[in-house]
Amino acid sequence: MHTESRNHSLDATRLLAALCVVGLHVGTIDTVSQAWNLVRIEMRWAVPFFFILTGLHLGSDLSLIPTRIALLVPRLIRMLVAASLLFLPVLIISRGFAGALQEVFSFDFLRSGSYFHLWFISALIIGLLLLQTLLVSNAKRLLKHVSALLILMALLSGSYSVILPPGYGLEGTFAFFRHLLALPCLFIGLVLARSPTLANGSALALAFGGAALQLLEVLMLQRYAGTSPFAHQFLLGTLPMAVGLISLARNHATAISGRLSQWGRQHSLGIYIVHPLWMLVYARLPLPQLASHEALGPLIATAVIFCASLVSMLVLERIRLMIAQLIRRRQDAHGGVHAIRY
Repeated sequence: MHTESRNHSLDATRLLAALCVVGLHVGTIDTVSQAWNLVRIEMRWAVPFFFILTGLHLGSDLSLIPTRIALLVPRLIRMLVAASLLFLPVLIISRGFAGALQEVFSFDFLRSGSYFHLWFISALIIGLLLLQTLLVSNAKRLLKHVSALLILMALLSGSYSVILPPGYGLEGTFAFFRHLLALPCLFIGLVLARSPTLANGSALALAFGGAALQLLEVLMLQRYAGTSPFAHQFLLGTLPMAVGLISLARNHATAISGRLSQWGRQHSLGIYIVHPLWMLVYARLPLPQLASHEALGPLIATAVIFCASLVSMLVLERIRLMIAQLIRRRQDAHGGVHAIRY
């Protein structure tokens, strides 16, 4: 079994997942081409990937899971608060001070922070707390059953709600079950961590099979249920695709190394957090005509916004290191003075 914390390919895959998240958020269904919307369907693996990867790291030693969760949850809470403060000016500008104040003191703020994409951090916190509860309550056997139930409910309340009769009681509940998908994804990560790595052929079959299944699902749902083929957020093929890509990276731990793995390890979550700010900036730039093309426009926007987000994280990291170095020099200088005096 690979040591996941040192798997360069997994770290680089984090960067690819962050790129896919940016692509998911660029444009709307009605403003971009069908080709890009199909590509966007195949990017849905990215968010489950981050959840599963967290479970993979936790599962390297089952006895340490409670301790690791106890350390990770406060860090995620601080991150959610900091990210919400970062986007608070955007909230004030878009809704006014009174509207922003109402949003801050609402349940939605606890669920998703001050901006739409921050639900991921909140969901991860809830997933970790639920996992901790089941583990310390000696209810490990329930974990796989609860996970299967939550996956089923996310499908039935979302893309597959069309197969249920009217008035079935799950209307408008997808956001709730999507939030709870962190738990089954964490469980999948735990299973992967304690299982032998899949062979390359099996991993490729899962990755490409999941991708093909997603396309088949959206086309079948469009044909037989009349649903938009591009509005789906979670499909049957989403999780197998994510598991297949993770398994491939685990099998080739050093295939991708250097800057890509370093950036993925250090900055993928930061890119996830800050990229909507660059989306707002990009939307107000005087862009060439090519950037408004329905097919190439989203691709250009994704590349520009992703690169701007990455560069901003690299700059922040450089500033942090410079400040830390200055503090260290000042401490060393004071220590030298005290030593001389003594």
